[in-house]
Amino acid sequence: MVNGTPIPDSAGVLPPISADCLAGLPWLGLHRGRDEVKKFRAHMHRNLEVTAFGPREVISQGNRAAAFGWFRLHALSTDRTVDIAYWIRFELCDGLITKYRFLENTFDVARAFRTDGNWVLETDGAKHRIPATSQTTRKRRSTAA
Repeated sequence: MVNGTPIPDSAGVLPPISADCLAGLPWLGLHRGRDEVKKFRAHMHRNLEVTAFGPREVISQGNRAAAFGWFRLHALSTDRTVDIAYWIRFELCDGLITKYRFLENTFDVARAFRTDGNWVLETDGAKHRIPATSQTTRKRRSTAA
């Protein structure tokens, strides 16, 4: 899971991410199974390049571990670079990762793709924009309150 899930979680265990966030950064969300994880990694790496990284702290106990650190991302469509803090939680069974939860400063990742006042992500040569209407609707709701 990367940052949350766009699917409502009735148990309230999984953090929500907005449809706008998912539209701009479509590799976010819940990925189950080896094939989905491979697709996630391929999709992310078609758009981003990790140019540097470093752990700040690693904590482990039994079959669980957490790592905290930073990494430098290069957004391929905009040629921008951004430094991001991260948090990863792992669960293992028989030496294999069975759960992987990754949190980052998603706003800074999205900001690396922003061009000309729009939120843009170029995937496989196609540009995807978060609709201006969703930003306008939020603005109207906040000023109406």
